[in-house]
Amino acid sequence: MKRFIVFSAFLFAAIGYVAAQDYTIYKVGAAPTQIVTNDTITNTGTDDVTVLLKLPDNEPVGLAVEMIAANVSGTTDIDVNYQSSLDGTNFYTVASDSLASGNLTYIHEDIDGFTGRYLKVVYTGVGTNVTKINGYIYVFKIPK
Repeated sequence: MKRFIVFSAFLFAAIGYVAAQDYTIYKVGAAPTQIVTNDTITNTGTDDVTVLLKLPDNEPVGLAVEMIAANVSGTTDIDVNYQSSLDGTNFYTVASDSLASGNLTYIHEDIDGFTGRYLKVVYTGVGTNVTKINGYIYVFKIPK
């Protein structure tokens, strides 16, 4: 019985560790962290990244998200939607922007008063282009 209890505890710990690896946890005031690394969007392709945010209870926070697009071919045109969720399943859009034109373009979106636990950044190509995408996130405390 003792072996079973020890084995069960180990198994639950291992499952918890594996589940925790599905999302990166970002904390308030930590250095900006890269959330998208050289992802390629081709034509009307779409991709997304979802992060779990470890935010203090009852403290207003904001997110600063920077998306950078490096044009490979065609004309860069990428729609970017920032979505929030409390449970990681049901998301709603809290901000939108687009990366357009130029060989290297970027957008910076501040989302003040963010209250979700999860942030999903969805980026979709428009038209004919091949573009490399990088993205960074910074969580900051809103002064009271």
